[in-house]
Amino acid sequence: QQSDPLILATNVYANLANPALSSQAPNHPAPITPSVTQIWQVGEALSPERADVLDVAGNVIRNLQTPHIFSARQAGTLEFGGLNPLRLTFLGVGTADPSMQRTRMLSSIYSQIYKAKATVGTSYGAYHYTAGNQIFGTAFAATVSSVSTAVMYFAPGNYLAYATRGPMSHLDSLPVTAFDNQTNINHAFVVFPPTLPPGWTSFDLPAPTQATTGGFNPGEMLSSAVSEGVQVVARTEEDVVTDPIALQAEFRAEIDTTVVSDAQRAPLGNDPFVVGARSSTLADGFTTALFTPAPTTDRNGGARPSKGWNLADFITQAEGAYNVVHRPCGPNGLFTVRGFDRTVPLGTGVNAWWTQTGPASLGKHMGDFDALELLRAQGCNPADPTAWYAEFAAARDDWFAILNQQTPTTFTKGLGFSAAQFSLDTPVGLARTYLNIGPTLTTILQTGLSQVEQALQNNIAPSYGDISAPMMASILAALQKGAAVASTGPLLDVSVGGVGPGGLVPGPNASVSLVINLYAPDWVPVDEVRVVVNG
Repeated sequence: QQSDPLILATNVYANLANPALSSQAPNHPAPITPSVTQIWQVGEALSPERADVLDVAGNVIRNLQTPHIFSARQAGTLEFGGLNPLRLTFLGVGTADPSMQRTRMLSSIYSQIYKAKATVGTSYGAYHYTAGNQIFGTAFAATVSSVSTAVMYFAPGNYLAYATRGPMSHLDSLPVTAFDNQTNINHAFVVFPPTLPPGWTSFDLPAPTQATTGGFNPGEMLSSAVSEGVQVVARTEEDVVTDPIALQAEFRAEIDTTVVSDAQRAPLGNDPFVVGARSSTLADGFTTALFTPAPTTDRNGGARPSKGWNLADFITQAEGAYNVVHRPCGPNGLFTVRGFDRTVPLGTGVNAWWTQTGPASLGKHMGDFDALELLRAQGCNPADPTAWYAEFAAARDDWFAILNQQTPTTFTKGLGFSAAQFSLDTPVGLARTYLNIGPTLTTILQTGLSQVEQALQNNIAPSYGDISAPMMASILAALQKGAAVASTGPLLDVSVGGVGPGGLVPGPNASVSLVINLYAPDWVPVDEVRVVVNG
């Protein structure tokens, strides 16, 4: 165990001639030099708070921080072993917020023998991550004896602990008082699952992961998504084709097992669904192709190198069914690099690039991308969001100008993504896109769940290709027709004559009536609704 610094270390065989004098080694003026033949003993662990917690004899007489255990139970059920996704946030009341180093808890390891994931505990599906004053995870249980519970350390004082599963769920809170020699350290939340109106689902596209140019690992990304109530996540890497089916199957391997009951699995359902994607950093900005082909055994999964491509080349060569331009008004964004004037027709003047092709575009134009990233959570400083909001407002007004030149059947969509690179400052789903995939959603989920149950009963691993295919087709269809609402939480379901987002209303009409349904819990404030007509 080399994790503890050495203090009062004794070289057992420092003096071979007289072993009794070995205890004098720590006081020897020369440093002790380790070698493979020497045996070391550690008297005690070194701590900067040593004088505050020990007496002169070395006995622990007080604790500066107390561990508290947090568990969760699904509302309306007596299931205590349920896999409850959750995000916990801890705030100090009259004292500093607690803060812990980044740690992760997994219930499986990679087995060199079986060349696959091997479960090493009874905490199935536990992808739990702690950093700063937050903990999020996939499977919080209601029994404090389970390792699926969460632990946060508190200095003496008063705190508030918050638990939620995204902006569409109930926000539960508990008071926490910490003091030395505390024995009552168990706290239980009651979890209400997030709810959306029938036919709607939530979708997010985080940044690439540690596999290429990002900051978190794929399991962390999916855990952050389900703890924030995001049902569909796009897995993208820079110039690498991803395998969404393999990632979902690996993530669910210790969830969809006969050891876990259907009741315990219920809070997770079939989530998360994963969309395959690839991204590239072009001279025209950062761009992502969604719904890419399955990876091959070729280098980078068969992704073609993007060096020298322009946006038109990417649209063709990345082989995605749906292409998104990120941060169009950012420092290296498409509109910043190429220039854009809201008053000039597309394909002319400063906007001439819109209809230009590329040497490898096979006739595709630069303006043939499907969507702009209008709302991006990454990079927003809550203390001063001025610069972030200015960029958002510019992109929004540019989008309005583009829509005014397009037709109702072929238009550029506007989406919202977390673009999360680190889970601590930007959780997956902090910005998201709600998609209306229609009444087939319930049928898709019920069909997928029955397929999982049938496979488990037959001791067969579920086939996520079969389960995900109809869901992915519905997601792509909703994106293509624009049945999408970008948001940081609330959902506005707007309809005209019974036709919702992505639909067409017959015209011309002297006037129309809007029906606006707002979906948001009471802790998410919505003070104003604006209706924008023709930009």
